[in-house]
Amino acid sequence: MIGPKWIAGISTAFAILTLICGTLEGTYLGTDAVGRLQKLLSLPAPTFSDITSWLSNLWGILTFDYAFFHGGWSVFRYVFFWPIGIGTVVTVALMIFQAITTAARALVSLFTGGKA
Repeated sequence: MIGPKWIAGISTAFAILTLICGTLEGTYLGTDAVGRLQKLLSLPAPTFSDITSWLSNLWGILTFDYAFFHGGWSVFRYVFFWPIGIGTVVTVALMIFQAITTAARALVSLFTGGKA
């Protein structure tokens, strides 16, 4: 499995690079801009359009879809930043899978008296 150091490293790299990219784009700084992170964290009453907007913003963050990574600079996005985004998704998915299997084992041992 993935060790805690890998999880911490990938998560830290993803968070730092997301903050740097958002700051360079002007999403996190400025009076008129509404940041993607703010949209992700402020969910109003869930409607279909709100959920699709939220998922679109989440996808934009995971794939580093910032304005300065279009055109000639898109090579950096695909070569350097997408592996970090994919690593973050895989790490979170493995952690969720591990938590589900641990909970399932605990439930089975609870009902079988620890003989599973």
